[in-house]
Amino acid sequence: MLELSMGLDADLGIDSIKRVEILASLQKQLPAAPVIKPEHLGELQTLEDIVAFLSAGMAANAPGAAPASAQPSADADADAETRRAPRSVQRHVVRVAPLSEPAASRVALPPSSPVWITRDDAGLGAELQRTLTAKGFAAELVEVGHAGDAPDVPENLAGLFLVADAAVTNDSLKALFALAQKAGATLAAQKAAVFATVSRLDGTFGLEAPTSLVTSGGLAGLAKTAHFEWSRVTCKAFDVDAVLSDDAATSMRIVNHAWGTEAIEIGLSADRTVTPVLEGQALALESGNSSSGKKAPRFTDRDVVVVSGGARGVTAEIAVALAAEGQPHLALFGRSPLPKSEPAWLVAATDQAAIQKALLENAKLRANAASKMTPLELRTECRRVLANREIRSNLARIESAGSRVSYHAVDVRDRAAVASAIEAVRGEFGAVTGLVHGAGVLADSTIADKTAADFDRVYGTKVEGLEALLAATSGDALRAIVLFSSSTARFGRKGQVDYAMANEVLNKIAQREARERPDCRVLSVNWGPWDGGMVTPELRQLFTAEGIEVIGLDAGARYLLRELAVDAGPVEIVVLGEGSALPQAQPVTEAAATAGAPVTPRQLAPRVASKVHPELPKVFERTLDFETHSFLSSHVLDGKAVLPVAMVIEWLGHGALHGNPGLKFQGFEDLRIFKGLIIAASEKVTVRVGADRAKKAGKEFRVAVELCSGGGNGHRVLHARATIVLGAKVPAPESREAAPAVRPYSVSLDEVYRTHLFHGPAFRGLDSIEGVSEQGIIAASRPAPAPREWITAPPRSHWLADPLAIDCAFQMMILWSLDRDGTPSLPTEAKSYRQFRAAFPSEGTRIEVRVTEHDAHRATADIDWVSPDGELIARMVGYECVIDRSLLEPFRDNTLTATAAARR
Repeated sequence: MLELSMGLDADLGIDSIKRVEILASLQKQLPAAPVIKPEHLGELQTLEDIVAFLSAGMAANAPGAAPASAQPSADADADAETRRAPRSVQRHVVRVAPLSEPAASRVALPPSSPVWITRDDAGLGAELQRTLTAKGFAAELVEVGHAGDAPDVPENLAGLFLVADAAVTNDSLKALFALAQKAGATLAAQKAAVFATVSRLDGTFGLEAPTSLVTSGGLAGLAKTAHFEWSRVTCKAFDVDAVLSDDAATSMRIVNHAWGTEAIEIGLSADRTVTPVLEGQALALESGNSSSGKKAPRFTDRDVVVVSGGARGVTAEIAVALAAEGQPHLALFGRSPLPKSEPAWLVAATDQAAIQKALLENAKLRANAASKMTPLELRTECRRVLANREIRSNLARIESAGSRVSYHAVDVRDRAAVASAIEAVRGEFGAVTGLVHGAGVLADSTIADKTAADFDRVYGTKVEGLEALLAATSGDALRAIVLFSSSTARFGRKGQVDYAMANEVLNKIAQREARERPDCRVLSVNWGPWDGGMVTPELRQLFTAEGIEVIGLDAGARYLLRELAVDAGPVEIVVLGEGSALPQAQPVTEAAATAGAPVTPRQLAPRVASKVHPELPKVFERTLDFETHSFLSSHVLDGKAVLPVAMVIEWLGHGALHGNPGLKFQGFEDLRIFKGLIIAASEKVTVRVGADRAKKAGKEFRVAVELCSGGGNGHRVLHARATIVLGAKVPAPESREAAPAVRPYSVSLDEVYRTHLFHGPAFRGLDSIEGVSEQGIIAASRPAPAPREWITAPPRSHWLADPLAIDCAFQMMILWSLDRDGTPSLPTEAKSYRQFRAAFPSEGTRIEVRVTEHDAHRATADIDWVSPDGELIARMVGYECVIDRSLLEPFRDNTLTATAAARR
């Protein structure tokens, strides 16, 4: 069926997300193929484009690498059973915690920078303009309308404040987003910029006293997503109490908090400042009226419940659970057509391959072989068949569980259609007493690439759909309203700005409805990802890598039934899979975690800690330049010096010992490199090492430490974090592991340092290379010279470890990846390191690197440093590096400018 001219999207129906998944799998099968990067995706529009790209790259590479064997797919029935496995969930309640008022902070933007503020009906925008103008910025009020009506974006625009009117409609919220989208690319390109949204609810983001006008609450979802996507921009979401006077004091509080507060969400009222936090709370059921003491179900056979979201996926599981518990009458609203019986030629096809074959053969018969069905048409038709079968199956399951059920093919965005369908439900079952709004769609793309059509579809399904359902049931005495919100609304997520904004509006509508319906249980559940529906196996792996466990279908359904059984409780709840690492903006002590102390949410993003970790107390500070730190000139990539990770380890260890005299350096845990520290030829960069108080763990003491640069105004850069392990003495040596089997390494050391590595004289520490193989690499290194030979006024007269021996191990991993496929690598993290001597031997060290896992883009390894007498000196476990062909060019540019050389 395939033709090379077929478009990936138009003919094959492969969207950008699925394209990335397929290409990643393809590259596992073709390790010699060139790496397809995000910038290439726009150029690869047809099958022919991909074939040409891969063929050209593979021709340039050495042949011979055998493709990795394909992994067999899991059995569908077993997978479905796993998804329904009886796992638990984590339940967190959203509440507010106090924030202190910061001292007047310097606005961290270039002087005279243009800043846009939207004009609002209460005059707060005008006050912000006056405040920022007084601070020396070119603050300008702009009207909110169509984004095309706004003035052209100045190329140096450094700030945008979206100030909402008291009454924000869905259309005006979309207009505010369109303005942010128009200005966003310019803001993101600045070295420093600010983006802030200002809603006018109750000063607590609607968590305590929501007004009836709650749509502006969606702005917080925009700010949290922008925080994720615009790494250089300070992003804040403010909620100002609607009754607070719009004066200079209020605008000054906004400006001070924009740069002086770590929290992303800041609520302002007359007498306090707060931020939303999560508090872990187990669900405590009340005793019921039944003889067993179990709480009676919320919905029984006397109730009529409308469930939007169709008879498929997650909402179907909820409907089945409701039916099994109390047998209410269920009316399911979905976009799919009404289920129907299948023709005889299709009934016998029981799996996807057989269905596609039957569809294709039938299409040929109907067309007399004159036309050809495209893969996209075939897959679309196959999905329709599978959806039809799933709906029929789930309706049967619901009826088997004891409920009467009806299915209505309706778009919940269509108010008239929803009203008509609910009137039909009343005619069949009676008055509606329950509402579950689970309908939702995704159309992932960044803020910059989000189309108006996609935004309307995603936002409309959630918000306008709910408004239609509430309007159609306004005369019904509802006993419960359950809204399916998302953890994306609470934390933000790249590519889902419309989904985050829509679900934040859902959360605020729930708060309003709960306030206006005291006899109705109202819930807005911010679900994490479910193990079903839109979560593919690939996405499941992504969430697992982020520390987020998916919610089992059975576990999620059982939780919701228990939540509904309680007559009163919180409105906004965050529910994640059991074992999830809750995103947090500050470390939580073991005691605090046990006591249920609140934690502030942050983005679900790897290596963005520079924007979310509060700074640790400063231990020492150093100003780095090439005169006082001569070793920097020997560690140059792309024409600029990069602080070696080995030196980062040394300084983090020194920072931990600074406040703990008498203890010995034993090693570290969880070293993470977030951003390399880069120093240009004429620069001086000041870095700080911060350390927390030591915490005793058995015979060890653990100290959280970090290395950062930049100011203390929210624009600091966190370069590395680790937990340093200290003790009364160095630990006893562990037994040595077997060295990897290697073959001789044919490249001379002179050529290694001339053509393979970027390291200059100070870091040319390898004495010999014994051999290399797929299993690892073995070499010997020289010791580092005394600290004073590399650093003017070093913090210690001796090294804690040996930065040259440590760095040589990292150099060896570069040689290993180059030998394997011609691609260099750089370190990103290490799980643990233990040192069994107070100092490395002066005679040098044998280094044995055992590669434990690798693919085209990363590798992990365990590393042993061994003394000449065969004793284990130190061991690093879980070293991880990124492997990237784009590093080849920076490796070659390993000299500083002539000006810097002359200055040295």
